[in-house]
Amino acid sequence: MLQPNIPLSNSNMIQHQHLKQQQQQHEQQMLQTQQLKRLQQRQNLMQNQRMQQQQQLHQQAPSPMPGDSDKPVSEFTSPDGAHGGALTTVSGKSNVTEQPLECLIKALSDALLLVKSVSPKALSASVSDIGSVVSMIDRIAGSAAGNGSRAAA
Repeated sequence: MLQPNIPLSNSNMIQHQHLKQQQQQHEQQMLQTQQLKRLQQRQNLMQNQRMQQQQQLHQQAPSPMPGDSDKPVSEFTSPDGAHGGALTTVSGKSNVTEQPLECLIKALSDALLLVKSVSPKALSASVSDIGSVVSMIDRIAGSAAGNGSRAAA
């Protein structure tokens, strides 16, 4: 391009500085573009992970009994009708003995993730629907609100 031993005139020096500034600006823009692309990729990855977690939560809704939701309750009950203290998960997810409290904590954390992903309006509507169902069940059962009824709470 330019040879160091040739003196530059003022106009050539100004042009050279201008070209150098343009090149630096172009390099900065390229760097910013690369950083923006990386941020977008991270955001897309996080959104995909969040969607996968939500799908897993919907597919793995907590069952009333710890362990495999496909197993009947009778398989978790001893012959005398008492429930065992520790239950083994048979779904293939884990072969570790799971205590009922641990199972409850896991189910609650899964439910919390699900609740966080639902809009406040939808959550409010769901809570209202649950309250309506409890009230209806209490009325059907003949219990009065406030007389040991869960609807009174």
